[in-house]
Amino acid sequence: MRFKFLNYMLLQRVNLLLVSVFFAITVACSDESQLGSTSSNMPYFDLKGLLEQQVDMLDSLNPEVQIAALIGNERDEKVMQKDSTDWAETLKLYAEADLNKPVLRDQYLVSDSMLTETGNRLKIYQAKQPKEVDIPYMKVYYEDDLSQVRKVETLFRETNPLYSTQRQMELRFANQDGMLRLLSFSATGKQKMILRDSILYQTDATIRY
Repeated sequence: MRFKFLNYMLLQRVNLLLVSVFFAITVACSDESQLGSTSSNMPYFDLKGLLEQQVDMLDSLNPEVQIAALIGNERDEKVMQKDSTDWAETLKLYAEADLNKPVLRDQYLVSDSMLTETGNRLKIYQAKQPKEVDIPYMKVYYEDDLSQVRKVETLFRETNPLYSTQRQMELRFANQDGMLRLLSFSATGKQKMILRDSILYQTDATIRY
């Protein structure tokens, strides 16, 4: 039976709407830009702030997005347009991997290196105790500074008495017409609810400007 695409879209709030839907997804250097602020409130890369900026940009440009979802054995694909509320809900899944949560303060080591094959840089935020935090690591690929981010990779995990979930996430960006634009995003994960079998899922989205 064809999986209902609208139900799939609700997986974007898997952690907050779990009961009502099937799926609802080191300190940085002092020269980082606003997206990687080193203020006392934002010691690590500001993924949440970056995605909030992208929501505003996506709402103004109104691009199409092609989404493919695989949940268990059910697969569906659709091309659609989203409004600002839809984009905020979709990207909130990724913004949950926010290293600047107060509980994560001083929990990460940072390394920064040059990738000789591409000329880009790679900043890695590695948890000092990976098993003790929701976000074991985050990798940020960028050009000259963090305002020119090209890719973000991270792992998010959460466990509570009702369920456990983890998802590997990736976001890709490019500078187009002088503007940083989100090009694609994906998540691969597993969810286990109490008294139910584990569910595997994968989502891949490409944005068409």
